Amino acid sequence: MKKKALILAGGSGKRFWPLSEKAVPKQLLSLLSPLTLIEETLQRLSGYLETKDIYIVTHRALAESFRRLCPGFPAENIWTEPEPRNTAPSLFWAISRLECEDPENVVGIFPADHNITDTDLFLRRMETAFALADGSRDLITFGILPTSPETGYGYIETPEGSRFSDQTPSLPILSFKEKPDRKTAEEYLRKGNYFWNSGMFVWKASTFHQQLALYSPELFPFYARMLAGEPADRVFPEIPRDSIDYALLEKSSAIRLVPGDFGWSDVGSFLSLHNLLPKDEAGNSRREGDVLFHKSQNNFVFAQGMEVALLGVENLFVVVKNGKIAIGRLDLCQEIKEAYDRFEKP
Repeated sequence: MKKKALILAGGSGKRFWPLSEKAVPKQLLSLLSPLTLIEETLQRLSGYLETKDIYIVTHRALAESFRRLCPGFPAENIWTEPEPRNTAPSLFWAISRLECEDPENVVGIFPADHNITDTDLFLRRMETAFALADGSRDLITFGILPTSPETGYGYIETPEGSRFSDQTPSLPILSFKEKPDRKTAEEYLRKGNYFWNSGMFVWKASTFHQQLALYSPELFPFYARMLAGEPADRVFPEIPRDSIDYALLEKSSAIRLVPGDFGWSDVGSFLSLHNLLPKDEAGNSRREGDVLFHKSQNNFVFAQGMEVALLGVENLFVVVKNGKIAIGRLDLCQEIKEAYDRFEKP
């Protein structure tokens, strides 16, 4: 089996302003360890694949940052797409390159900015997914076993009563669901046959080609043009800004789910980060800074090189970096992207 991995590293990380900026997006931040999120992802994947078979897919404005951050990573494996344009255009371009090399390449797709706590189990699940993709014409996705009624993730529905085992390492997928409201998320959790959509996939390059032609005939010509060698700069701007879920996965009937029971988080907000960090007895967390929590509960502080005092407050995030300050309610932290759009001007 010829194994490859694509790390999708073109995102902006708007929900982490002011930590994330145009020149320093979320994947370049050290949020949970001394390593940046992309370094953690590379380290994790290197437990299963050779470095020469891992590719970072990003855009031109970030390529040099990755070269400086990862000096031991092959520069020729940092692929720069013409412009940021969502996951479908990115994957059309990257997988067409790998199919040109060998249609039998089995390709894993992994975001650059997720956190996984049980690397050993993750690698075993990767091995299962690659073997399934190599031995079938199915698209494989990792579904995360829910631990709470999360409203910030999309969900994947599998047959009721189905269970994983050594004999049944994957499940058929019935449907993809958009991010639900709280009541619906609680119902998904109660039923037990719904999984969080992780955005991690594995498939053979030739399988992707065939399924795209079958299920997305209106989009397949863009892929075919790049496969035939037409410059990406010419094709890319014409491709709709769709996610790969919308462009293909939600349409396919040949797709299976491998369980993601390896301690996964997309680290998608300050609340997600707060939930992953150690807490004091009042539920407060901090990533950096000298912080006094006095009569305060369930707060999150990230204040590089600063002294911060919180007195008699609860459920707040306080983030300080380079003279920029963000303060708000933790339950509204996703809306910090409004500040990113306001202050991180082109």
